[in-house]
Amino acid sequence: PMLLELAAVGVSGDEPLTVVSVDGKLSARNPRITLEEGRRESIAVKFDQPYLGPIRMVLTPAEEVFRED
Repeated sequence: PMLLELAAVGVSGDEPLTVVSVDGKLSARNPRITLEEGRRESIAVKFDQPYLGPIRMVLTPAEEVFRED
């Protein structure tokens, strides 16, 4: 699984966007999504408020985020 982070791109810095749902299912602010290498995917994301503007998207392997040392 991958951890998805979305942010509004701004002049002085990026602001996190609050995700409400992904593909119609309630979601955490930074949802986990499953991807397959080499396969194109589409997802529908709903935010807590309307937003028009550029978005920065970062995908991080979940095991890197939740790895215990």
